[in-house]
Amino acid sequence: TIGGSAPRRPPVSIEVLAPEVKLSEIIDEARLTDQLWHLPIGIGDSNLEIACWELGEGDGALVAGSSRSGRSSTLVAIAATVSRHRPDVEILAFTPRPSPLRDLPEIRVSDGDPGPVLADLPTDGRYLVLIDDADFVADASGALQRFLADRPRHVRVVAAGRADVLRTTYGHWTQEVRRARTGLILDPSPLIDGDLFGVQLPRHTGPRLPTGRGYLVSGGEVELTQAAMA
Repeated sequence: TIGGSAPRRPPVSIEVLAPEVKLSEIIDEARLTDQLWHLPIGIGDSNLEIACWELGEGDGALVAGSSRSGRSSTLVAIAATVSRHRPDVEILAFTPRPSPLRDLPEIRVSDGDPGPVLADLPTDGRYLVLIDDADFVADASGALQRFLADRPRHVRVVAAGRADVLRTTYGHWTQEVRRARTGLILDPSPLIDGDLFGVQLPRHTGPRLPTGRGYLVSGGEVELTQAAMA
């Protein structure tokens, strides 16, 4: 315009991944049929939409990360989601060390050997098994590994443990959980932690990721994700 400044376009708003996601923001997106669980885990960075796991019958998933990276909190959020949408599914938790899972009244918690307990589960029920601090569960008898190798259709297992330990422990039972190539790698070491699922992680050169942030892996696909906290 003559005698005036040209009109300016407002700056484009660039949204970024929030440092915290509440479970209430994603929990209603769960779709848990007997055959397939569409299980929301957090918000993905690529389009800021809900990032999910797909767990079929007998499938497992692994949450790996360093201490205080949000592993146990992720298990709590998963338990809350399943309890809300599938009250008919019995939730069992095995916690060899102190864990917030022990504070949930809707689940059955044990600090014993998971193998014999799981082997005796009735096959006419539906179960979610959560194993916290999986790197402390030795499975000396091999019962847990044999149970997971059979992929019983009535049980889904989600285990959580330290990435550095699980990555270097040969023959650990969590290798059976990783077969579905589904999981979450929190506070990752990009050059080596992808080996847990046979994927390549993007390099991260910025500051340390906030608690609960890492790479969600599902079907071989990888996405930076902020996991929801209950």
